[in-house]
Amino acid sequence: MTVPVYLLPGDAGAASDFAFLEPMLGRRRDVRALDRSPGTDGAATAALVADVLGRLPATPVDLVGYGAGAAIALGVAAGSPNIRRLVLVSGRPRDIDAARQVSAPTLFVAAARDVPDDDHALPPHTARVRIDSGPAIAAERPAELLRYIEGFLDGTVLEAMVP
Repeated sequence: MTVPVYLLPGDAGAASDFAFLEPMLGRRRDVRALDRSPGTDGAATAALVADVLGRLPATPVDLVGYGAGAAIALGVAAGSPNIRRLVLVSGRPRDIDAARQVSAPTLFVAAARDVPDDDHALPPHTARVRIDSGPAIAAERPAELLRYIEGFLDGTVLEAMVP
């Protein structure tokens, strides 16, 4: 049995960001998309991180953050030893201190037509991949995104990933 995968949405805070990804990942895994808790609209990243930490089990999980959810996922991974693998998609994490505290293997998926990824605060052991897409990777290139996420969560090495 694989560990569960938790999906953290982007700016809208709705699990609908994962309309394609959730059922496809769910073919082989226990997948749970987390909507933002009521009352957290406009909350600071630290408050959103605390909210997610309080909703995760005390067992290992894989975590996928999309857009603004990537910054939240990074903070969660910095604050929890139970994150087995971390995937950051089309986000711009900026918390360098949090990035240094993340020990989980990390994948950063960037859009080729988005801002360059060299200004992101990422853990030093992050594998990076660029997809020929705008920032809405999940809508524009869902099958390709799925392939990279599944490969990373499975622990397989994919040719296009560059450590």
